[in-house]
Amino acid sequence: MMLSGGLKRLKEVTDWEQYGGAPILGFDRLLIKAHGRSRARAIANAVKVAAKASQGAWAQEVEEGLRQSGLPTEGEAAG
Repeated sequence: MMLSGGLKRLKEVTDWEQYGGAPILGFDRLLIKAHGRSRARAIANAVKVAAKASQGAWAQEVEEGLRQSGLPTEGEAAG
C-alpha cells in the first residue's frame, strides 16, 4: 500500500505509449523510432515528439556537444 503511489508514478514514467517515440542519433535528418507494437495513442505521441523535435535545433546541439567533448562528429568518424 505504501509503495502503490511510487509504483504508479514509475509506470507512468516508463510507459512507452506515453512517449510514443524517440529521436535516433547519427542521422542528418530527424528520425523518430516508435515501438513496433505501437497503437494509435503511441503513434499520436510519436508524431508530437517529431513535431516538437523539428521545432528545435536538437541535431545541431548534439553535434556541438560532441565537438566540445572531443568526440568525433559525422564527418570525422568516417575519415
